[in-house]
Amino acid sequence: MDEFKKIKFRNGDKIYVAHAVDLTGKTIAGNGNFLKPIAVFRIYDENDKEFLGGIVFQESTLLGFMWAEPNKKHFPNKKYLEEALVNLLHYLPFTSETLTPNASFNFQFVRDLEDGLMGEKRAENIKTIGSFEETYQRKMFGENASSEKIQMVILEPLYMHWLDNSRTNLLFEHISSILPFKQNVITSHLELLEDENFIEIQRDASQNFVSVKIKPRGVKKVLGTLQDDVKSNSVANYHYGHNIDVKTGNHSSVSIHADMIGGIFGEYKKELEEKNPQNKQEISDALSVLESEFKKEEKDQGKIKKSLGIISKGAGWLYEKITNNQFIGSILAQIALQQMGLPPQK
Repeated sequence: MDEFKKIKFRNGDKIYVAHAVDLTGKTIAGNGNFLKPIAVFRIYDENDKEFLGGIVFQESTLLGFMWAEPNKKHFPNKKYLEEALVNLLHYLPFTSETLTPNASFNFQFVRDLEDGLMGEKRAENIKTIGSFEETYQRKMFGENASSEKIQMVILEPLYMHWLDNSRTNLLFEHISSILPFKQNVITSHLELLEDENFIEIQRDASQNFVSVKIKPRGVKKVLGTLQDDVKSNSVANYHYGHNIDVKTGNHSSVSIHADMIGGIFGEYKKELEEKNPQNKQEISDALSVLESEFKKEEKDQGKIKKSLGIISKGAGWLYEKITNNQFIGSILAQIALQQMGLPPQK
């Protein structure tokens, strides 16, 4: 059999099972001179019995010109390409004619054509703007996103996994690979969902996320059956290094205090002194700028980006520590949300 993955998804009020076709050694004609297939799926009903039709995702060969910058094309992750595309099907337009056993329907990522159906060609254009991340976000949210919408986007694949096997967790690697957000945005919203008792997060000894499982309350939220008067009593405690503990409760985000920021950056500066790199002063100055900006209510995104750039270039080990710190990551996530046009989380 040439199928190697089965992935559930919802569209409208129906659930489908997508069978991913192994394209190794296959020659599949593109729907146009400048289009190449990137994934092919056979779509079955919810019970995985009745074949409903085929879906082909194609990519314009002209899109290669959009990723001249290093690391521009990093999403979707190749390992989870099929999962990312099937997850996107939840947000793409389906009609009664989209699926038919007699012919495949094509979704094609293009650069120079507008969104919409291609006449009688059984194809839907997905105009790619900026990057695949931005394109996915536009399909998921339209022109306006919100923290609440991001949480619902995260819950969707968790719910699909729960339908398949309610006793197992979904790997964090899987989640972060199929969602069109930077990792700090994903982790901060997972923490919000955990705080509201919608999900359960498994962490390793270093408090890194390992896997996630949707809880009954989260299932109700996805299905729209959650009662407004049902509140979570969960309280989460987080530890961020030496003598830095942060407690969060109902509807609250991590409180950011100057002494906590000072404690974190104090450790970074101590390590910098011990390693004593050649460009120590420049990195130390950049750390001071970051510490100062993180303590402010109104943060200068330009200064933060410039300082992180200096640290990344001159001390990669320190840059990784800063960006992987969950407390600092929550701050960077707020900045990332503001750059997306979202309000800060309250």
